[in-house]
Amino acid sequence: MEVKKNDKFNIEKTKGIYFNLGLLVALSVSLIAFEWSGSPTGSNEYDLGGGEILESEIILRTIQEQDKPEKTPKMPQIIETFEIFDNDVFIDDTFNIDDIFRIDEEIPFRIIIEDEPLVKEDEVFVVVEEMPGFRGGDKNTFARWVQSNVIYPHVPAENGIQGKVFV
Repeated sequence: MEVKKNDKFNIEKTKGIYFNLGLLVALSVSLIAFEWSGSPTGSNEYDLGGGEILESEIILRTIQEQDKPEKTPKMPQIIETFEIFDNDVFIDDTFNIDDIFRIDEEIPFRIIIEDEPLVKEDEVFVVVEEMPGFRGGDKNTFARWVQSNVIYPHVPAENGIQGKVFV
């Protein structure tokens, strides 16, 4: 099979050059955009105008006089005295629990029983033995009551409009 393309119009040979050229153009446009300034050169928004040089005031250094501290009264010295005892003192370190609690003594007590009213807790039904009914009837009693008490609007009835209403 013969190639019908002309080498002169084949862009596959030059696609690398066009790609690099496009990158160069995009990079140069972005650099120019970053360097571009919106304000005219030479103007400064913080400039006070006229090129005047403001003289700064010389502020004299002041020294604050320090008040002489008042003499604080001296705290009285506390002298601790220690009494020295002989080491010949005998300390009884035995402990008897019977001295604190006397087991042989009877403690008088009396029992007071108050009659508290019993609080009946609500029963939770797991299985219902008798199904509820509308006004003492079966499940069709409610449907008959709804049919007898629902009044279809007058305007749709005259125009012959029918349909189901889901509530």
